[in-house]
Amino acid sequence: MAKGKIKRIKGKQVRQPATLDWDFGATGPANQQGLVKERLADIDGTGTIKRARRVDMLEVWHKRGWLSAEAWDMAKKLRDAFEGTQRTLGADYERPRVDSSPKPDCAVDIQIDRLSRYRAMTSHVADGDRDLVIHCVINGKAPHGRGAAEVRAGVLGLSQALERANQSMNAPRPRNIAETC
Repeated sequence: MAKGKIKRIKGKQVRQPATLDWDFGATGPANQQGLVKERLADIDGTGTIKRARRVDMLEVWHKRGWLSAEAWDMAKKLRDAFEGTQRTLGADYERPRVDSSPKPDCAVDIQIDRLSRYRAMTSHVADGDRDLVIHCVINGKAPHGRGAAEVRAGVLGLSQALERANQSMNAPRPRNIAETC
């Protein structure tokens, strides 16, 4: 623990708290990374209504034009499907809660549906593209490489992989012989 300095003011010893050069709290650079401050509305003419929101790298790359609209849509769908697997059931706090559930299979069915949706989405991603797509879209990291040129080439490769997955997902499925009869 850091000790504060002792300062004398008019003959009295006053202890001042220690200053920590490494602790910036919520305003530190680690918390500011990916944070965008923008004007939300101007109701009274002062322009004081602002918000801060997190922007991920996929959105930045889309705004720069490195990700096409199709790739951006597919990335959002993949991320939403993955985040759906991370959620749990909502709780109704109006009803009394007990330790046991009358239908525990209902929660399992919902989780299986969410996993099935994610599995169906990732089945459209080619095997060679899967590592890059999971690394960038699901884990939220930049493509591997050193320097801006290599990262940009990786993002363009990601865009092409997501476009191929989007085309595979939107392609008409061949009809089954049993469906035609």
